[in-house]
Amino acid sequence: MKLIVFLLQAFLITVSLNAQIKWTTVPENMVDPYELIATGKVELNNGDVTPPSKFYINFISERIYYRNDKSNSIFSIYNDEFSKVSIDDYYDGDWVKRDDFFGDIGEEVGAALRKKLYLNADLN
Repeated sequence: MKLIVFLLQAFLITVSLNAQIKWTTVPENMVDPYELIATGKVELNNGDVTPPSKFYINFISERIYYRNDKSNSIFSIYNDEFSKVSIDDYYDGDWVKRDDFFGDIGEEVGAALRKKLYLNADLN
């Protein structure tokens, strides 16, 4: 009986060790970050659309940091200062309304942006 229990424990330990994912090639803060880097456009409340560029999305403060490549400057765009966001890697740049962006759709956007990490990472 003790032999069976011992073999069962050894088997369970071996299975649990093999099921763990190595995150050696991807920093832990990139797996589930509160801030993501994306490329796309932002439509401001006055109707102006920014040129396509890289921006940083902070989901905690609900703010977008937009980098204007022409003037080499960075702008902080608050939640109430834009109406829509278009991200190149999310459904080929479809526009997402501000009210939806920092809710459930924001989680989908984050998942779409993280897909690149999973493709490049050595997970096992």
